[in-house]
Amino acid sequence: VHVARGTWTGLYTSPMHGMMLCSDYLFTQDSTDINETILDGDYQGTILDLYGEDTWFVLCGFTVRHGQGQDLSPSAYNHRAGGIQKNGHVHGRIQDCVFRQNRAPRSAPVIYWGTVGSGISTWGDLIIERVACFENEVTNPTGGPSAAVFIKSYQARVLKIDGLFYDGDGNNTIPLVMTNSEGDSTIVNNLTITNSTSPPSPTGLSTMLTGLNGHHYSNIRLIGGNGVPVCGLGIQPVGPDSSIAVFRNIQISGVSGQAALYIYSHEAQLDIDSLTVSNCRSNSYQSMIHLQSNTRGWLRNVHFHHNVSGDSVSLEPLPMLNTRYLDIDNLHFHDNRTIVPADPDPSTSGGNFIVGAQVYAVGSRLHLSNMLFENNRLDDLDDYSNLSPSNAYYNNPGRELTCLAWTGLWVHNIRVLHSRQPNHTPEVYSFLDIDMSRPGSVLTLGSDHTLHADSILVWDVDDGGVYIGSDSMWVSNVEIRDVGRMALGMGDNVFPQAPPWARFSNMLLDNIDATPSYLPSEYRRLSSQALLWTGVRTAYQGHVPVVDFENVTAINNDDMRHLFNFWQPVELHVRNCVFWNNTYTYLREGGPISQSLEYNLLEEEIAGIGNQVGIAPLFDEELGAPLLSSISPAIDAGNPDTTYNDIEDPDNPGFALWPSQGTLRNDIGYT
Repeated sequence: VHVARGTWTGLYTSPMHGMMLCSDYLFTQDSTDINETILDGDYQGTILDLYGEDTWFVLCGFTVRHGQGQDLSPSAYNHRAGGIQKNGHVHGRIQDCVFRQNRAPRSAPVIYWGTVGSGISTWGDLIIERVACFENEVTNPTGGPSAAVFIKSYQARVLKIDGLFYDGDGNNTIPLVMTNSEGDSTIVNNLTITNSTSPPSPTGLSTMLTGLNGHHYSNIRLIGGNGVPVCGLGIQPVGPDSSIAVFRNIQISGVSGQAALYIYSHEAQLDIDSLTVSNCRSNSYQSMIHLQSNTRGWLRNVHFHHNVSGDSVSLEPLPMLNTRYLDIDNLHFHDNRTIVPADPDPSTSGGNFIVGAQVYAVGSRLHLSNMLFENNRLDDLDDYSNLSPSNAYYNNPGRELTCLAWTGLWVHNIRVLHSRQPNHTPEVYSFLDIDMSRPGSVLTLGSDHTLHADSILVWDVDDGGVYIGSDSMWVSNVEIRDVGRMALGMGDNVFPQAPPWARFSNMLLDNIDATPSYLPSEYRRLSSQALLWTGVRTAYQGHVPVVDFENVTAINNDDMRHLFNFWQPVELHVRNCVFWNNTYTYLREGGPISQSLEYNLLEEEIAGIGNQVGIAPLFDEELGAPLLSSISPAIDAGNPDTTYNDIEDPDNPGFALWPSQGTLRNDIGYT
């Protein structure tokens, strides 16, 4: 049926057979035809009632306005749409249309693609392409399912949105709820929501999209405008564990007051690529972004900037990004701020705190790589002036990244620059709590069995470097520079599942500066202000924990009582390391059952093979530490065992590859 330009006032019911209703736009592609071909309901009822049994109704090129939905009874789903109402098993295709100024008392001023009076969905495909919605409103929400576009289908072969622009005009109508129970494919592409302040729906989500086997979501934009914050988006892909929900190019800006994005998949794997979040403010008890796949998944190309979490009054913040069972690659967080409000009595309660202020990731066998955190800030507003609290103050661990994994954790290329936390917990002891307040950290990495971490840079950080813990740990190629109070901390491991072993190799620890400790004199031996401190590390079947320090350069570290602190016996091996220009009282606190220091450059006389005492390492005058001058006594002075050999230069056989120097015999220190 071809409809001419004009305003067509009335309510229409489709025939049972298939039908296309179109304006001149189908032939001219002139958008004026959309604006001037109007179906007007005059607020008398539902404009289009669609019927059919496995037939298609196609609507193309109209403005649909002034529809009036109906609330038939208080029971759930017993309402009708203002714009388009599905009945029976009809399929719909709505393309190149504008829905404007439609109303409904409870739900669906635009579209209700579901069964009136029943929560049991009927089957029926729906395709929405290039549709815009303006000033549509739920006028009297009474609870239950509610949204401007409410799609609830069963066993649909396809539910597809390819081009939906929703402008909420500042009202709080939920834009979209979309479910496809036991269906085949759910596809969302080019979804933009702006100027909508909707509260969470009864399911706890502002928008819910679900499907079964195939899921593809791309080019989703949530953008606040004209001073109006935009609502959040919730997506729940449902399907067998063999299915994958694909998300591409999600842009979120201006979300305030609630979770900006919530994706939860119970069975389908998540594949999320390109997520940008900016200028959002989380003022609710939810993470700004929550992404969860119970069968694991992937998150790539993430960019967060100029977001704020928490407030200065009462709201304790949660992580900006909270992930479950997702490997993460290529992430950039910068210029974000977290505010931890003041506890009324922190000396009694321990104060307010947050774990993983920027990113909190948990799961099994996780891989995290290529992450950059810079210029982020945490403002902890607790008052720590009481230096004899009844409860030890809580710090803010892993404030840039906290990752807790079981079975295994692999971390590669993590950089933290200019992380600010100006107010941090003082080092004090609580006699009533029998505990002490410790430094925080920018990174907290933990796994129950194995942990591999390499290529980590922490530079210019107010309080604390890296907390790390697992039964077995391999930590290499790490630079920690200009950091307050602590470089590395290993927490408690009371129930190891294997002989505990930690290997730290090829590291630079430069300018880790302690601050005044307020521990009573008899407890200063417990101070966590150190290059490395360990908590309670329990032996496993008689095997005490082993700590290997190899090729570590520790320089310019000031005012520490001790460089190493082991609360319980460990077996300590220090090989091929440089300790120079550090100010401390004791090299080590605690009582290892055995220790060996071999082939090191040391400032104090310690028994061991190959150690050089009081000899300057001579760093390169132009490039600086940790790179060695060509005349450094550390070159070719490490352990002669070929196990420790430098990497060979392929262009100069028999000689070391830069930045190592000399022959293949190991150099002392970081190379």
